Amino acid sequence: MPTHLGQTDIQQWIRKISESKLSVPEYFSNKKVPFSQAQYYRYKKRIDQEGTESLEDQRRKGNNRRITAEVEGYLKGYVSGKPESSLAEIKGVVKERFHIELSEAGISRCLKRLGCSRKDKPRQEKVERTYTVCGGFELISALACHMGWPQFVSAIIKKRTQQIKRSKLWEKNNPEAKKLGRNKKGQFTSKYNQRLEVREKRFESIENKREGKNFRSMSISAASPLVIARKSLAMLALPVVTNNGMIRSVDTPLGDAL
Repeated sequence: MPTHLGQTDIQQWIRKISESKLSVPEYFSNKKVPFSQAQYYRYKKRIDQEGTESLEDQRRKGNNRRITAEVEGYLKGYVSGKPESSLAEIKGVVKERFHIELSEAGISRCLKRLGCSRKDKPRQEKVERTYTVCGGFELISALACHMGWPQFVSAIIKKRTQQIKRSKLWEKNNPEAKKLGRNKKGQFTSKYNQRLEVREKRFESIENKREGKNFRSMSISAASPLVIARKSLAMLALPVVTNNGMIRSVDTPLGDAL
């Protein structure tokens, strides 16, 4: 088969396919056709809309060049004067001056063919910075652990809880005497603040509130020394996490990270 089909050849093939008793898919599967089935429909549509003249080979009339010699000369001068120009800038200049819409890829191929070389604009080197979440507190916590501060605080609290457990106050606070407003673990619930005695003593001093405290309901009384040490270290982080009290909640990205 010739590498290029002429107008007459295409018409003959289209007529053969149209007049055949086989369907179009069957014809293409059984016969050796020099173009695809999709191309057949495109040829047929073009003939119906524009006539058989639309199948004429236009290459003999010469290339339909969008970039003329004038444009090429202008591009050479422009790029030599501004080698740092981007393809987008050159595209805009050509469109404004010659009213030609070119793609950046087309401009790049043209410049390569003309031997014009562009220089990339100097890019500022990005400074890579590494950030450590609250590195200052890590020094404080490391120093505290090195000095044994969490263990020291844990030992004091544990000693005091043992003293309370040996006192009459601990016997008076038996587990069966849990007050209304606490769950099975002794933790406060929403009903706790609704109790009359709690509302009356809400603003009293800690000393007065401590007399009626149910120490058995406090989780710290059953906590291990390691847990108490970790909680002490967490209290040391409160000024950092809360920004010296400016933030009331510790449920922040910084708090989660610490």
